[in-house]
Amino acid sequence: MKVLRIWHAAVVAEYRKKIKALAELPDVELCLLVPHVWREAGSEQRFRYDPEIDAGYRTEIGQVLNRNNIRRFVFTGKLFSLLKNFRPDIIDIEEEPSAFVTAQAIFYRDLLGLKSPLIFHTAHNIAAPHKPIFEKVQRFVFRHTAAAIARNSNAEELLREKGFQRPIIRSGNGIDLEYFYPSAVDVSLKERFHLQGKSVIGYVGKLKGAKGLATLLQAFARLDDSHALLLLGTGGLQQNLVELAAELGVQARVHFVGSVPHDALPTYYRLMDVLVLPSETTAKWRESFGRVLIEAMASGVPVIGSSSGAIPETIGEAGLIFPEKNAEALAETLTRCFSSPQLRETLARLGLKRATDFSWASLAKISHEAYEKVLLK
Repeated sequence: MKVLRIWHAAVVAEYRKKIKALAELPDVELCLLVPHVWREAGSEQRFRYDPEIDAGYRTEIGQVLNRNNIRRFVFTGKLFSLLKNFRPDIIDIEEEPSAFVTAQAIFYRDLLGLKSPLIFHTAHNIAAPHKPIFEKVQRFVFRHTAAAIARNSNAEELLREKGFQRPIIRSGNGIDLEYFYPSAVDVSLKERFHLQGKSVIGYVGKLKGAKGLATLLQAFARLDDSHALLLLGTGGLQQNLVELAAELGVQARVHFVGSVPHDALPTYYRLMDVLVLPSETTAKWRESFGRVLIEAMASGVPVIGSSSGAIPETIGEAGLIFPEKNAEALAETLTRCFSSPQLRETLARLGLKRATDFSWASLAKISHEAYEKVLLK
C-alpha cells in the first residue's frame, strides 16, 4: 500500500513520530511531503532530517506559496511531480477541507488520471462562516474525497451539517509514551519553586483568555495555603493574570514558569499532583482536543478539565469534569480530588490506561483501518 502523506506541521521532528509509526506497518510504503519551512509550535521551523525518526520512509521537501497560512498555502511544483512519479494508492492529507492545498492535491490527482482515494483531516469544531472562496474550495473537496478523519465529535457533526456524506473516522492527537511516563520527582526543581509539602496544581498551555485561567485563579484562591499553582506557558494575558493573583492575595503561591522546552515537559508534569485544563468556549473557538491532558495522564498525573468542546471526550472516564467558567465548581472539584488520595490514585491508574489509546501506534492503526476501508469501496 503506497501512501502519500501531506502535512505542513511535519516540519517538527517530534510530530513526525506519528508518521514513523505508520511507516512501520508491514504493508505500508510511505512518502511524506512537507514544506521546507513553517511557523509551528510558536517559532519558525525548518525541516531537519532526524535519522531516528525519518529513516523508515521517504521524505520530500517542497517549496510553498503563502507560507504559514494554513488555508491559502500551496506547493509550487513538488506535489505534481510526486503524484506523477510515486503514484500513491492513498493520499492522506492532514489539512482542512477548506485549505487550498487539499483542493490542489485533488486537482493534480485528477489531472494525472490517478484513482487514489483522498482522505482529509479536520479539527474545525465550531460553526463559523467562511469567506466565499473557502466555501467553494470546501464544496469541491467534499465532492472528490473518499473519507475524512475528524479530531473530535463536534468536528464530525459539523462535517455532516455542511453536507459531507462520505465516511468519517475519529482520531485524536497522539503522544510518545516513551517520552511521557511516570517517574521520580526532580527534587531540585521542586525546591526551585518552593513546592516541598505543597499540593501542586498545574496548567500547561498558552496564557490567553479562552484557556480559562482567570477562572482557575479564582478557584485556586478558594483553596488554603497548602496548595501551589504552576502555570507553564506564555501569552498576552500574563500581566493580567499576575495582577489578578495579587488582587486575590495568592501571588506568593502562583508560579509563572514561562515557556518550557518540549523535552523538559515530562519533568514538570511529575511535579504536579493534578493538571487542570479550564478552557472556555467563545463565539469562534472551543477546545478541539487538549493534548496536555493525555501528556499528563501518561505521566501518571490525575486530570481535571472543563466542559468546553472535546475535553470531556478526551478525558473519558479517566478524569474529572467541571462546568466551564465556573470557579466555584472547579474549586469543589479540586477539593474533592485533594481530599481523597484513593481518588487520585484511581484517576492516575485510569489515566495511564487511557493514554495508551493515543499512542503513535494506536493512531497509526486507526489510519491504516481508514485506508483499508476506502480501498475496499
